[in-house]
Amino acid sequence: MVGRSWSSSIALGCLCVLWIAEYRIAVARAPQVKDEITEADIRAKTGEVPGTREDADAVVKAVGETVTNRDAAALHRLLDEHRLVNRILVGLDVKDAARAEFEKGVRSGGSLSNLTREIMAAVEGGGDYRFFRHVTKGNETRPLFRLILPNFGGVNYHELIIARDATGEPRITDIYIHITGELISQSVRRLLLPAFAAENNGLLARLTGREAALVRNFSTIEQINKHKEAKDFQEAYRLLTTLPQQLQKDKTILVLKLVIAQQLGVEEYVKVLRELEVSFPNDPARDFRSIDLYATQGNHEKVVEAVDRLIAANGDPYLYFLKLDSLVSLGRTRDARAAVKSARTAGVDTLDTHWMELGFFMSTKDHVSTAKMLDTISNKFGVEFSDLSQVAEYADFVASAEGKAWMRTHATAGVR
Repeated sequence: MVGRSWSSSIALGCLCVLWIAEYRIAVARAPQVKDEITEADIRAKTGEVPGTREDADAVVKAVGETVTNRDAAALHRLLDEHRLVNRILVGLDVKDAARAEFEKGVRSGGSLSNLTREIMAAVEGGGDYRFFRHVTKGNETRPLFRLILPNFGGVNYHELIIARDATGEPRITDIYIHITGELISQSVRRLLLPAFAAENNGLLARLTGREAALVRNFSTIEQINKHKEAKDFQEAYRLLTTLPQQLQKDKTILVLKLVIAQQLGVEEYVKVLRELEVSFPNDPARDFRSIDLYATQGNHEKVVEAVDRLIAANGDPYLYFLKLDSLVSLGRTRDARAAVKSARTAGVDTLDTHWMELGFFMSTKDHVSTAKMLDTISNKFGVEFSDLSQVAEYADFVASAEGKAWMRTHATAGVR
């Protein structure tokens, strides 16, 4: 293959569990619905006791072993789907039979099983999933894991909510997804309301505003998801624009729209990013989206500012990679070099991180480091380079003394 260019695109990398519940839910009577459920509500109404630091450490070790062994089934067994269902159904007066039916659906193919498979697929494809620190909230300890998608697919963070199951074993009961700014249980709960209402007309009569609109337009939302899964993004996007305005400002709908717009080109993608900025200016995930928006616009100062805010918020040195391209574009070579040094301390050793460093060396005409990195990529990851003299982006390197020496050596070695 030819040497890969240094990509400045920062994709969302959501893995944000945008799915419509397809489980049969036999609701005996209309649930009493609270408009928004907070984490405090969930703790209070489920009676769930937060895991200790010892519990969190045990889960961190167990997750690490599943990733090392590439064992998605073992990772899935660490998840407590029963407690997740309790969290999703907080505030909904659901009969035991309906709850059992819903939990059965979750176990047979719900959000958490999809998530564990996607995490492992990302790791197997060259990405990275690892713990890097604990988050303390009151008396609760949450392991924070970084997910890096392969092929410059983006970065995301998972805060694991830990509690002991009925046997006393610490397990994961929920996950706070940083890219969406909310718990999986909160995202799923919002999408469940139409399914409950479909089984009980009395619920629809009591819903107002956005929730009523969500229920009334549920069939359209189902069609949108079907077209999305079929990769008919134009039709999915068109249907999204037919939804009532109050729904088009709903966070779940806007994130779904963003995922679809990303497949339609920069213009539509930026348009939806701006809609999210206006509608949710204080959203916890705002800076993740802002990086993509500013990078697409070529606003490198704003990219640097957004990345710096994220670094200040979670302390992850890997994020220094996200502003590397912008620092170079701004002529801040010294800061870019310091960013590379800081990013290395994260310990992420993937092909993508090597491509990013190679791009930095090439952009700063550091030909010695470029030659060394080309060898590292070739030897460590088995990448074969074609004749670099035929690739425009390597022109400066090929014309240099170091580049000519590298070309001679590899021509002799028979590397293409």
